[in-house]
Amino acid sequence: SLHDALPILEIEVDDIVQTHQHFTRGGGPVAYPLTREPFGQHRFGLRDPSGLWVDVVEQIAPQDGYWDRYMQTVG
Repeated sequence: SLHDALPILEIEVDDIVQTHQHFTRGGGPVAYPLTREPFGQHRFGLRDPSGLWVDVVEQIAPQDGYWDRYMQTVG
């Protein structure tokens, strides 16, 4: 439920692949695998020991046409 939701921390990085490699080589547990999202993020996720969700993100170009359906004007 909404009352059970924990805050989310989003960290933006310049090189997600390098950050992911550094994190996993150090034994960091990844809960959401390195993924290229069609909306324009390359990211992975983890939970810190307190349960806080941490989303590590590199902004990338969205998939061609992804945002078109949201950009239509009402006439």
